[in-house]
Amino acid sequence: TVIRGGSYDMTTGIVTLATPEDGAETVTLEYSYAHGASFCEDMNVTMTVSVPEKPVPAGIAIDEVNFPDANFSSYVSDEFDTDSNGYLSDAEIAAVTEIGCSSKGIYSLKGIEHFTALEVLYCSTNNLTSLDVSKNTALNTLWCDDNRLSSLDVSMLHELTWLRCGNNPELTELV
Repeated sequence: TVIRGGSYDMTTGIVTLATPEDGAETVTLEYSYAHGASFCEDMNVTMTVSVPEKPVPAGIAIDEVNFPDANFSSYVSDEFDTDSNGYLSDAEIAAVTEIGCSSKGIYSLKGIEHFTALEVLYCSTNNLTSLDVSKNTALNTLWCDDNRLSSLDVSMLHELTWLRCGNNPELTELV
């Protein structure tokens, strides 16, 4: 018995396909059996099997669409993607109550809106020119000093008790 593209369990008679190579859409399995008896013919079988697409994990992809700033995206991936699958599950998102991303060279915190359980945000000493925390209504502490913000709207943050927004030379509006 010869198997290429898989394995054969002689006890159960089950043939298992090999894992497809990355990007492969098919796996070819070749099965040959030489019986050796005059009353039974040898058998050769070749099958090509389509590989189903891998399911996309549920959640928010950690990519340039949801987290366009490379430094913030990297921070989110390193700190909160606990299963390292490139996605934030609902459970991973819900577990985030504090983000400390000060002094990381971040230009945009787009994606912060996904963290609706966020209570504490430290994003000081970056290069932020805007900051939308309108969806982060659980925030009670926001430190966004030493950036380049021109306006800051905290009107939706009814739990906010600590706000540091100094040293934003272009900050002309605080709502």
